[in-house]
Amino acid sequence: MRILAPLLLLTACGMGPSDETLLDELRVIGAVIEPPEIAPGESVDVTATVVDPLEAGMELVIWACTPTTGGCAEDRLPLAERLAVPQMDGNTGTATLRTPIVPLPEDTVISGIVWLLACEPGLCDVIEDARAALADDSGFPDALRNPVTLLQGLPLTGVSLATRSVGLSNRPESERNANPVITLTAPLPETVTAEEELDFPLDIVDDTVTDALVAVGLTTGGGFGAPLFDVFEGRADLVYFAPDQSGIVDLYVIVEDGDGGSAVWTGQTTVE
Repeated sequence: MRILAPLLLLTACGMGPSDETLLDELRVIGAVIEPPEIAPGESVDVTATVVDPLEAGMELVIWACTPTTGGCAEDRLPLAERLAVPQMDGNTGTATLRTPIVPLPEDTVISGIVWLLACEPGLCDVIEDARAALADDSGFPDALRNPVTLLQGLPLTGVSLATRSVGLSNRPESERNANPVITLTAPLPETVTAEEELDFPLDIVDDTVTDALVAVGLTTGGGFGAPLFDVFEGRADLVYFAPDQSGIVDLYVIVEDGDGGSAVWTGQTTVE
């Protein structure tokens, strides 16, 4: 079971592929909030990226619950504005959620909380409970009010929980945080040889953050040279090591800015 909050940032561990960058079970690897900073009461689009290396299938529930004394700050919102069980499009699922209306002093930014739970089909009854609640517009499922406690009753594999923050502020839109943009500076080769070492340079543009960006490389085959790469002057130089067996591998790069902004890059190559 993986908990992503917002990403598991790990320590680099020598030359060659890092085991920590290999995806070998169901995992929510990214959740992009657009926009990452809004005024209280506005809505955001949440795009989750879920990887299913075992091809066992997946279900996903996304909900807003910013903890307060006795509940969530979103409890007064209509159910459909704070809870979604999206249909998966490949390995992505999207939802539109509304943030709570809270009074804020000028120039203050606080965090609203979005949760995501992915499970292999049939493993998590709470997803079916959420689907039923949306169908008949009943109450918010109590199990989702404390996601950490919820995990205690779920299997150790086939389950992945993630959480993301949404910036809430009264700042002008021109001053609010925005998501970074990732561009691979050279085309990803369609094929690589077994155990080949591949440079993976990325350009990362973020008009609102200058020195807090980090990049994480993940893959379904082989591994990246380190679990975490710094972004320096808009560039991150990742290194990918192909596995020793042939087949199709998926590659992912997640960039975080530390303030709720993020981006996910995806690619695929064939090992020969």
